[in-house]
Parts: sequence; C-alpha cells; structure tokens
Amino acid sequence: MRKNRLFFISVLIFLILISAVSCGKKEVNSGNSSSTSGLKEFSLEKYGFALKYDKLILNDKIEGDQFVELKHLSGDTATVTIKKPDPLVGDKPEEWLKNSFKTSDYKIYQRKEMKLGKYPGLLVEYAWKVMGKPIRTIDLTAYKDGYFYSLIVTMREENVEDVRKEFDKVVKSFNLFDSKVDLDTLQPWKEKIPKNFPFDVVELFGVSEVTSVFGESVTEKAGLTVLYDVAENVKYEDVINYFKETLKDAEGFDFSSGSEHTKIRGTKSGYAFEVELRFYKTLGKTTVTLRVKE
Repeated sequence: MRKNRLFFISVLIFLILISAVSCGKKEVNSGNSSSTSGLKEFSLEKYGFALKYDKLILNDKIEGDQFVELKHLSGDTATVTIKKPDPLVGDKPEEWLKNSFKTSDYKIYQRKEMKLGKYPGLLVEYAWKVMGKPIRTIDLTAYKDGYFYSLIVTMREENVEDVRKEFDKVVKSFNLFDSKVDLDTLQPWKEKIPKNFPFDVVELFGVSEVTSVFGESVTEKAGLTVLYDVAENVKYEDVINYFKETLKDAEGFDFSSGSEHTKIRGTKSGYAFEVELRFYKTLGKTTVTLRVKE
C-alpha cells in the first residue's frame, strides 16, 4: 500500500513539473509573424508578400531593397528583396524573367516556370563560386506591380545537405498577395526612422536609401541624425531648392551653398534643423545628412 502511495506521489510530482515547464515556454514572434501548423508565419501585407519558417533567425528590419532576412546558425541566409527591374531588362520584364537561366555558365540543378499567386515567376537553383568558394543559390523571383519580388537563398556548398531543409520550407511557403503595391507611396525607408521624426514639418526629399540613423528620439540631448542617398534621377540643385524653400521662414535661417557642399539650418515649429548636402561629381551622387532636435 505504501509503495503504491509513493508511486502515486512520484507520478503526481512528475506531472506537476511537466505542466510547469510547459507553462514556462512562450512562443516569441517578431513584427507580423505568428505560429501556424508548427511553422512561424511572417506577413508584410502592405508590401505584398508572406512566408513561413521554422529554425531560422528572423530579421525584419528593412534595409534598402531587402525587406526580410532569415539566417541559419551556419550563417547561410534567405532574403526577400523588392526591386524595380534594371533598365537592361527592357520594357518586357515578364518576358525577360521567363527566358532567364535558359542558358547559363552556372551548373543548374533545377529551373521551373511557375506562378506565385497569380503572378508569373521562375524558380532556379544553381551552383557558382565566390572568390573560389562554391556557393549554392536558390532564386525564386516573380513580377508583380512593376517590381521583381525575389526570395534568394544563399548556402555554402558544404552546408547544403544540412541546412536546405529549413530553407525549402521558406521557398515552398513564399507567396504574393493580390493587393496593389506602390513603394513610392509606401516609402518603406521611413520604417528605419524613429516615429517621432517631424515629417509634418520637414519631409525627406528624393530618398533612394536611408544609410544610417543615429539616435532614437528628437528629444534626446544630441537629437536625431539621418543620413540618406538621393535617388539618381533627382538633381543636386533640386534637393538644395527643396530644403531651402522648406526652411526659408525658419527662425535663425542660414544658407551656404557651393557646387559640391551645401549647408542649411534653422528652427521651425520648435525643431532645430541642420541639413548638409554633398555632391560627388565623379559618381554623380548626392547624399544628405539631416540633424533635428526638439
């Protein structure tokens, strides 16, 4: 009888411990991700895509054309990019995509024309070398709303057998929504900038890519500093004129301009702004450094 009672108590303690461990576990998801069917789902509906993943590390910070990165512990990655077709593609990007990789110097493991949702796509897996090191790439690209949506998996060849099962889950789940996407209107670069930046006072003009952000709030002692590259089709003089016109009625307005360097400063609506523009003639490139403090 005593043995039975001890056995019962032991089983009860075991069940309590299991219950406590289970309650202590918590699924942590980032951004718009959630857990479905054992996989975590990541969705950026306003940017038109979704995917699922399992044992990969998610980085959903938008960096230029890259909208999400999934990294394996090995260092191998899968990234989603959204880009306007290069001018070399011509005026028929769907046709260009359809004919891609029909001939190639790379070793092609698979090439499959398909659709992502209702959009024409192409899946290609190929081997190549970077600085003499063999690399395996899976490229799933579709054309939607004037953009190439690409899921690019990059694996070192020696890792392929061990890591590709995780990346295959991502590739199989990658999908595009039907909703219309216009990146010029959505301005995804804004997601890199703290929410209390006073866009209603001074907007950033001609942004191609936000390259760096220093500070977390305009209320900090040092304020916020935003560095960005200007789009190629926007002239240096147009950027100067925009900020000059925007800040011309600012308190303490100061303006100095040259062929390669311009500074504009002033306080407007309670915010102290300092804008510095640089034009690199050899590159035909303009950069902007904007500092703002409340």
